[in-house]
Amino acid sequence: MIYRTLRALEGEGCIESRWDVHDAGQPKRFYFITVKGWERLEDYFKDIKMRMDNFQFFFEAYQTLLQNTDSADE
Repeated sequence: MIYRTLRALEGEGCIESRWDVHDAGQPKRFYFITVKGWERLEDYFKDIKMRMDNFQFFFEAYQTLLQNTDSADE
């Protein structure tokens, strides 16, 4: 699954790969993030941050609601 994802990201231009070939041992493939990849990563970060902020708002509003409900019951 990981190699399928790496190939897809490479096809989208988000990463590049290069082979490192030595006389001894098997060739190794190295992956590098591109400018487009960094931009996508920043978009993901912003999306996750927004979702976290929304959850935080919900939790705080819900706690306030519970406190107000508990106070009204007393």
